Amino acid sequence: MPYPAINSLNVLTDNLKDGKLLGRINGVADTEGYFFDCGEYDAAVIWTTNGSKNLQLHTDGNVSIVELVGNS
Repeated sequence: MPYPAINSLNVLTDNLKDGKLLGRINGVADTEGYFFDCGEYDAAVIWTTNGSKNLQLHTDGNVSIVELVGNS
């Protein structure tokens, strides 16, 4: 059944809204990701193809993490 994929797409579009692509995340093995300008905030969409990863985000603002299934 496609429900996990549909749910993930809904979470993505709800958080990005009309986000404009700023660029791709490079240099992290087995990881894909992109940065978006969403108006009131910037967003990063990141996923790994090889288990879980720890990423350091160098930011001076608030950070919210939303998992694939919508958990914050």
